[in-house]
Amino acid sequence: MDHLDRFAKAAWERVKRGYYRLRDGRRREPLSLARAIAEAQGKAIIAEVKPASPTAGDLLRGRGVAEVASAYAAAGAVGISVLVDPDHFSGALEHLRLLGGLGVPLLAKDFVVDPVQLAAFHRAGADCALLIVALFERGYPSLELDRMIAHAHGLGLEVLLEASSREELECALATQADLIGVNSRDPTTLEVSLDRAMRALDAARPDPSRPILALSGISSGEGDLGPQAGGLFRVPGGDGPPCGRGPRGEAQGTPFGMRIKVKICGLRSVADVLSARGADALGVIVATPASPRNLDLDTAREVLSAAPPGLLKVAVTTAVAEGILREIASALRPDV
Repeated sequence: MDHLDRFAKAAWERVKRGYYRLRDGRRREPLSLARAIAEAQGKAIIAEVKPASPTAGDLLRGRGVAEVASAYAAAGAVGISVLVDPDHFSGALEHLRLLGGLGVPLLAKDFVVDPVQLAAFHRAGADCALLIVALFERGYPSLELDRMIAHAHGLGLEVLLEASSREELECALATQADLIGVNSRDPTTLEVSLDRAMRALDAARPDPSRPILALSGISSGEGDLGPQAGGLFRVPGGDGPPCGRGPRGEAQGTPFGMRIKVKICGLRSVADVLSARGADALGVIVATPASPRNLDLDTAREVLSAAPPGLLKVAVTTAVAEGILREIASALRPDV
């Protein structure tokens, strides 16, 4: 039994014990996460409030859920992802109610196996629900995928459908989900690999009207970003901007005093640079033989030279010898 199996079985236990039976009705008007992302024109971030995780333990570090979410909203996040699984992530349905006054769409993040969960999300104030293709492929939910999506829509919820492989992405693209996401985290092992997501995206032929979102963890930014924020970025799909970045405005007066920035690292070709419009910084990996994205200095120089003016050029290496570091600096002239 892997992590996804455990998460699914625990979700069914919560359903059986009545965790999702909410009596109070919805207290806020719905907001569209899909519209918010479209209006951001490829420059959108959905920030995630995750109190804890099975791999990292406590992530709030003494901060309150409302404090963290308010900081994200003030910094320009187009939406807030709210963990509601209490067993593995210290989440709560009440967090959706708590954050309802922020004025941004709320994504309920859980392991959905039954429609009663969707009803609870809607009552608690969610605008969008996460569904995971892999759960349906393993037969855990009580409804087939298309029927679960239709049920969510019937409640007034949008659906973000998560895939984590090429096959799952092809399945997701054939549905009526409002948003499609490719997760770089393997749901069975919880290991993160950008290569995994990129392999899936390589085969994608998305509808330009429905962007594919790359789901990945951002653990730091300019200042203390706090608990892991799940950045959602538009990737190639029609004529729209191929990648996204965080909000440009300063987050004045937030607990973290942050401005979110995005660095795309591990670029291997000029083509990678051309598909990375919208980032604040571009990086190459050099003098790091263990990395599959390691480049020789000549290739790295060619890649960085293709970066548009105004972007930070970053050289990443595990080398510690002063001579090698000087050689890298001389050959690439990176900003960082």
